[in-house]
Amino acid sequence: LRYKKKENPVRPSSSLPKIPEGKRAEFKALIDYFGLTEFFYGDPRSWSIDIASIDVIQPHSSKVVVTRSEKKIELSYGGPNGHYFVYCTPALDIERGSSYWKVTINTLPNYNVLNLGISGISCAGNPGDIDSTSYGWSGGSEVLVKGLCNKGASGWTGFSPGECLYFHLGSTKLTMFSVLKNKKFTINVCNPEVPKYIRFIFLYSGTKLVLEPLYRDELAKLWEHFEPKWLTDG
Repeated sequence: LRYKKKENPVRPSSSLPKIPEGKRAEFKALIDYFGLTEFFYGDPRSWSIDIASIDVIQPHSSKVVVTRSEKKIELSYGGPNGHYFVYCTPALDIERGSSYWKVTINTLPNYNVLNLGISGISCAGNPGDIDSTSYGWSGGSEVLVKGLCNKGASGWTGFSPGECLYFHLGSTKLTMFSVLKNKKFTINVCNPEVPKYIRFIFLYSGTKLVLEPLYRDELAKLWEHFEPKWLTDG
């Protein structure tokens, strides 16, 4: 607590507490009881995307129907079948160290093919669909790293209809946690100084996704299974 209280943007505390295996749930309950969760990890509401400020950009016509509400954005791809790319502005805010969002796959037809991830600024001056700034996960166990596909990296096996996914972008890593699989997947990301944008690639008509912020109760699920430090690490 002394080190944490003395930290500032120039001199942060050296590390968050390392919690022994099997004690993470108890640690979370303890800091929640004493009202110290935000003291250690910040206000979760400030970590996640702001749905009200997000615009869905479709560089190639308007094949995705975008339906907005106060707390979420629904995206429904009307086809035809084929590679179709959209991204979200503004760029993800990682100046404070992290950015979080959630994607739920409501409908996923035909071989579960889809790509979820991020893109930076391409040589054309806009976020690219698949280029050296692109990172993410696809159907068929493909992992996209700097625009190149790697089969089965980190044990990735593909998406499922109804799957809920929590995303975290730090300065050097993109992490996705699958609630269905109860497992996290991580990609090392290059060029932290380059702005990064949430990116979706649709392939089959009828694919439907929901984009939402990630809230405290959902972060708590992660704390129960993983070292809390991964939530704030790059």
